[in-house]
Amino acid sequence: MKRTDSMIILAILFPAAGTRKTIAPVHWEFSAKKIGHFTYEVSATAIIEKPWHIYSQYLDEKNPLQTSIHFMDNPKVILNGKPFEDGILEEKFDEAYMVNLRYYTGKVSFVQKVFTKTKKPVPVSGYVTYLANTAKQHFVTAEEVFEVVLG
Repeated sequence: MKRTDSMIILAILFPAAGTRKTIAPVHWEFSAKKIGHFTYEVSATAIIEKPWHIYSQYLDEKNPLQTSIHFMDNPKVILNGKPFEDGILEEKFDEAYMVNLRYYTGKVSFVQKVFTKTKKPVPVSGYVTYLANTAKQHFVTAEEVFEVVLG
């Protein structure tokens, strides 16, 4: 079968393949900034479309709503403490969960301080899991993979 014939067949069988729109209310940007000798801040910044929001890492109870930052093991990198959040935190009592939920709208950065054991560039990789929702709509839990280079 010729290539053009197979392309036509694919177009007939899968007409929406390139046109299906997915809900993506959160866009992520990842970066690393040197703040001292062998010391960096790795940032995962969420840009959140209105009226969506994502949850803090630090909720009253462990549950699947919270945002989580995961770093892959690297013997040349040491994590210093837990990531801190840089954004305008909102809090609301949720009757369904019977807890205070803390969340961000607009923009938030999750920042992890790290130390390196070398002067050479070192890749740092990991992933962020989060759940975005609105008052009327829930987005399935999503995962964003990242890699930044220190140095």
